[in-house]
Amino acid sequence: SGDRVSFDMSTAVRKILQAPASAARLVAGRRGGKVRLLAFLLVLQTLPQQRGDVFQVYARDVWGLEADSFAAFIKLWGGTGLLSSILGSALIGKFGIKRFTTLAILSSLCFPIGSCISYRAGLIGLVIGFLSASQSIGVQAELVVQAGKFDGANQGELAGERASLLALTKVVGPLIYGGMFFAGSKVRIPQLMFVFDCALAFIALQISRYI
Repeated sequence: SGDRVSFDMSTAVRKILQAPASAARLVAGRRGGKVRLLAFLLVLQTLPQQRGDVFQVYARDVWGLEADSFAAFIKLWGGTGLLSSILGSALIGKFGIKRFTTLAILSSLCFPIGSCISYRAGLIGLVIGFLSASQSIGVQAELVVQAGKFDGANQGELAGERASLLALTKVVGPLIYGGMFFAGSKVRIPQLMFVFDCALAFIALQISRYI
């Protein structure tokens, strides 16, 4: 589509070279093991959002979606994301960060499981699992709280480290999913990237028990 942002390798390389040092300070555990777990959990929750153009290729080649149908799907995705953001904050206040995060991670399984079956099942999974879009809200808030408990924890520095970590996922994510789709297509399992999403969710579910 005309508004699609193409992958720029030079930009990717520059971000890869700049971001790791800053991101490493967040995951190195200098502010404690809980901060490290929260940072790793944030990566697991963010990676599935970084499929890039790979998902559009999947929708076209595997589901057979035309441009209009894909655009309608993306609009629905945006609508569920907006609803998730609105309800997410309220649910965190009601259930607490830990319970809400667990619920949102479980919700994140609905779309990839459905997508492994069919377009229609993926559509249903997207609606049922709408809370997945806000699963990192509580984690990011808890990350700020936990990091702030340590002497010398500067909010500006923390924000920079977190931004660097998320920037890395934006660069590495499309590379991972592109490789998985290519490898999966070779062995006639194009759904491999959604299996990967499920694996990330299961790992995130285990880590969330300790936040």
